Amino acid sequence: VLFRSVGIFCVLTSLQTLFVQYSKTGDKFLYSPVSANFMAEFLKLAISAVMLLRQPAPFKHFELRKFFAFAVPSLLYQLKGRVHYLRSILAAAPSIQATNSMNTVFTAVFYHFAIAPEFTSPIRAHSVILVTVGCVLASMSDCSVQMSSFTSLLLSAFSGFCSGFAGVYTEVMIRKNIKASLHLQNIQLYSWGCLWNLMAMRYQRSGQSMLSGFDGRTWLVISNLAVSGLTVSYILRRHGNIVKVFATAVSIILTSLLSVICFDYQLSVPFLAGSLVIISSSDLYRR
Repeated sequence: VLFRSVGIFCVLTSLQTLFVQYSKTGDKFLYSPVSANFMAEFLKLAISAVMLLRQPAPFKHFELRKFFAFAVPSLLYQLKGRVHYLRSILAAAPSIQATNSMNTVFTAVFYHFAIAPEFTSPIRAHSVILVTVGCVLASMSDCSVQMSSFTSLLLSAFSGFCSGFAGVYTEVMIRKNIKASLHLQNIQLYSWGCLWNLMAMRYQRSGQSMLSGFDGRTWLVISNLAVSGLTVSYILRRHGNIVKVFATAVSIILTSLLSVICFDYQLSVPFLAGSLVIISSSDLYRR
């Protein structure tokens, strides 16, 4: 079950980066990323609601204060999604996936303080340092007129902070209310996701309809986002954040190979060196 979950999440993570790149027209998105995120959150909410209503006493363990507590990780996930779209405009898919391993750094720190202080050993601390070095090397392949390597690393760090904090926060929430249905917890999280995106759409509304610019490529992004989100919640419930981190590291290889095939991406020496360091350090962190 563990390897199947990791494998599925690895494939979904790689495809998400590639689908977002594929959904661009030229160097921009014709659709609103906020609208796409809203549709993904709504789809996850609808699926979770259907699954929950099939269970006996579906709202037995619902608590209003815990519902409000899910607002924090939901907001951070939405911010991470916006940064991902921005990086997709300015960088290639393999570089995005490689620098996503910055999540390991923040996840390890938050995991140490919030869940398992004894989990961090000198070896794991060194592996976190190596991941940071690998991210710096991988981001150097994005050095261009569009985005400097420093900007790439800065965006990666912000995305990693949002992902790491939100992931550990959500895992803590799930562990504190383990008797509650996973579908009920998902509904609480995705309800806030819909609300944040509705607020963002109202702020940036330009007279166009919500689905303006949507095509088959956009729905690929939305569908993959929805399935990925549901898979992450399952992994957090059954295995924890660390497994998710390893899957992200492994997905670097798959994303790189698919980008070479689909987008004629040229793998640079800094990217290859950084990816090798990231994958090696992730294996070291596992020990």
